[in-house]
Amino acid sequence: SHAAYHVDHNYFAIVLNVRSEQEVRRIHKQIREKMLGKCTFTAGAVPIDKSLFYDETQLMDSVNMTLKKAKNISIDRIEFFSAEDLSRKISSLELLEELKKSVENDFEGFEVYYQPQIRAGSYEIYGVEALLRYNSDTRGRVFPDEFIPILEESRLIKVVGLWVLRQALIQCKKWRESLPTLHVSVNFSALQFEDPELAEKVIAIV
Repeated sequence: SHAAYHVDHNYFAIVLNVRSEQEVRRIHKQIREKMLGKCTFTAGAVPIDKSLFYDETQLMDSVNMTLKKAKNISIDRIEFFSAEDLSRKISSLELLEELKKSVENDFEGFEVYYQPQIRAGSYEIYGVEALLRYNSDTRGRVFPDEFIPILEESRLIKVVGLWVLRQALIQCKKWRESLPTLHVSVNFSALQFEDPELAEKVIAIV
């Protein structure tokens, strides 16, 4: 016997009394075919296994994670839980806690590197691009493709982005003592533009 629950809005949870992935795929296909022309049916499937999950909350978190993975690939798809995905999620949460502490501790661990911008033909340095880097106490150098998405998801990118701007302008001012026309480029995340007071903050830093 199976049980279905309305979780929220257009989200449903179905507890299946089956033993194989093939049976789950067959049920998903049946529902999808019934819904054809009415709506799409994307699913995340997670085993109810006490050796994997401590409680119902962790189980539901893994369901949501697996469903999100399916949605990111395509509609009408089913994805199955992966222990590797869970390990990556736990690792991301641990890194998020480190990033929060770094921000609270005056951005300790964050660094700004500068990539020269060279004028074609004369090979003259006309500017630099500010690049954010992060050094973790537990895992060493963390690459931007790992920590930037976490900063964005947590909205920490808003304060970190303004910190980068401040550091870049301080450094540019020093370098202008010997390169008076030097300019600095600073990348902003699209999320920073959610702040209605962004322009005032940038002007204040400048």
